[in-house]
Amino acid sequence: MDKVNERPVTADGILLQLKQMIIEVVGEDFLSLEDINEDCSFTDDLEMESIEIVQFADKVKGMYGEHVDLAGWMSSMEMEKIFNLTLKEVVAYLEKAILATN
Repeated sequence: MDKVNERPVTADGILLQLKQMIIEVVGEDFLSLEDINEDCSFTDDLEMESIEIVQFADKVKGMYGEHVDLAGWMSSMEMEKIFNLTLKEVVAYLEKAILATN
């Protein structure tokens, strides 16, 4: 797998990292890796609350660094759009942001 500073830069690698972060935020009692796929949305599929989405964005920042500002990217969106974001859309943003720093 390609990595930049030990962080995965392939869509599959990023998705796996995101899935693990989501489980850390919501807890293993509520979700498993198998429950989460790229078409999942934050609220409808993963049943995440807004505070959990913020915690997730903080974990992304911790993993990929200050230059990958998921919270900033989402801040320009309407709440409904944020709640309905799919992991596929988040992965696409992260791929672009990570590659832009190289």
